[in-house]
Amino acid sequence: MSLYRRGLPIWAENDVRVLNREHSRAPTSGSAAEAVPRPQAADAPLDWTPRRRAKPADILLPMTRRWIESLPHPSRPDALAGAYPRIANRIAAAWRDPVECRAVFDDLLVDRRGGRRGFPAPVLGDLLALRALFDGGHGPRA
Repeated sequence: MSLYRRGLPIWAENDVRVLNREHSRAPTSGSAAEAVPRPQAADAPLDWTPRRRAKPADILLPMTRRWIESLPHPSRPDALAGAYPRIANRIAAAWRDPVECRAVFDDLLVDRRGGRRGFPAPVLGDLLALRALFDGGHGPRA
C-alpha cells in the first residue's frame, strides 16, 4: 500500500507551521504539551531542546563512590572518576550485569565511528584495568 494515495491532502511546510502555531496557543496541561517544539518566528527553526535526552550527571554519584571504594586498591579508577565522572557512573550502574557491562566497555574502547581522539593514558589505563577485573570476576566473554 502506497503512502502517496490519491485524494489525501498533501501537507506543506507552511501548513505544519500554522498547525504548530495554533497548537501552541491552545491551553496546555501536563508535560506532553511542553515537549512539542514550538516555532519562535515564521522563519526561525523549531526549538527541539525539550525533546532531547536528559544530560547525564557530570558529577560522581554516591553509588559510584561506594562502588569505587569496594574495588581492590590497584584497580580503583581514580583518573577516570576525576576526568570523566559520567563514564564512571555509567560503568558503576552496569557493573553487576555482565551483558550490559561488556557492552559499556565495548562502546568506550572500540571506535565504531572513526576519528575519535581516545582517552588520556591514565584514563585508558583505568578502563583497561577495570575491564580486566570485570572479565576476571565474570568469566570469559561469550
